[in-house]
Amino acid sequence: MGKKKFSALSIIIDNETSWMWSHVPRLQGVLDEYAERVCVYRNAGELQPGDVLFILSCDRILKEDVLALHGHNIVIHASDLPRGRGWSPWTHEVEAGAERMVLTLFEAAQDVDSGDYYFKQPIELEGHELVDELRDLIGTTVVDMIASFLSRYPLPAIPQEGEPTFYPRRTRRDCELDVDKTLREQFNKLRVLDNEKYPAFFRLHGFEYVLRIEKA
Repeated sequence: MGKKKFSALSIIIDNETSWMWSHVPRLQGVLDEYAERVCVYRNAGELQPGDVLFILSCDRILKEDVLALHGHNIVIHASDLPRGRGWSPWTHEVEAGAERMVLTLFEAAQDVDSGDYYFKQPIELEGHELVDELRDLIGTTVVDMIASFLSRYPLPAIPQEGEPTFYPRRTRRDCELDVDKTLREQFNKLRVLDNEKYPAFFRLHGFEYVLRIEKA
């Protein structure tokens, strides 16, 4: 094995229930190849100085003094930035019928999702994937992108170009089905809903019904 490039590489996920946790063991293995020390944090207040911080599935925006602890603060956003800044971009896009997702690896900045990027990676979709399969595709690609970033480091930073668009935070209303539309018409909505955390539901005859989906 070649000489390690970094003294310390860090991961932060401040969402205890995030599905990204299932990809952390593989990611730690990748980071171990490039750093003398690998740290995993669950809270920004615990962060110690290091070379690169990978910010994954964080609900809170990191402040400037926190970002200053690392030479690079890397985020991977599941949209073709600057299009699709904001909340749950791949969820919005798959629901709208997207046939591919694009992940962007970029530097964190105080203005959300506005930092210079290093590269992008598309994911082609077949149109049948449900939420757990979509998450697995994204998580696997995130780890692969981080491995590529480390193996190719240093990379030139590229300013984002074009008019940004923004997705709003999703609410329970996004889980409601229209009883007057067919399942085919609403299949993409069903694909991105979580049977446990935010299942599909519909209202009829004065009652509310929950509808869960899984592949047979």
